[in-house]
Parts: sequence; C-alpha cells; structure tokens
Amino acid sequence: MSPPTGETLTAAPGVSTSPDLEGGVSALDSLRGRLTISVPDAGRVLGIGRDASYAAAARGEIPTLRLGRAIRVPVPKLLELLGATPDMSEAGPVDGPAIATATDSAA
Repeated sequence: MSPPTGETLTAAPGVSTSPDLEGGVSALDSLRGRLTISVPDAGRVLGIGRDASYAAAARGEIPTLRLGRAIRVPVPKLLELLGATPDMSEAGPVDGPAIATATDSAA
C-alpha cells in the first residue's frame, strides 16, 4: 500500500531528515510506500552502522519480524519508534473501508 499522493512524513524533534539515503533522498522519505526494510537500512535511518543495527535488533531495540532466516524491520513500527508520523495536512484524511465497532453493532 502506498501512502496517498502528497503525504509527507514529519520527524519528531531530534530525528535526522538529512539526505543520507538513496542518492540524496531523506532517510524518512526513503521509507514512503514500503512495509518492511532490511536491518542495515533501518540502521541507516537511525544513523548507526550495520553491525550496531543487528546488535540493536538482537536486543529488541529495533522492532523486527523473522520470516524464515530473513529479518525485516516493519516500517510503521520504526516510524513509531522515531516519533515520525504521516503529515496529513497536505493530503487530507485517508478514505478507507468503514470498520464496525461494538457500539455500531449494538444500535
């Protein structure tokens, strides 16, 4: 699933958005439209090296999913860790399927 057109990511105070990934694209913008990334890519976003990334993942400091032998970092959890949120001011609200809640079914 890709974010809506015009959606940007806003970093929490102290989170770097300097151009250091993928040829000048900011670290947070490089995550747009991706559900998971590799542990070394997560480390680049966090500003740490490959070995430090794997060590942090082993300690549980970087959220991971293990799929067979592969270790992936879920982008939404990484963004949550960084305090970065989608800035919906430009795109407006996202229209999606309605989800029934317990109060809806009681009516």
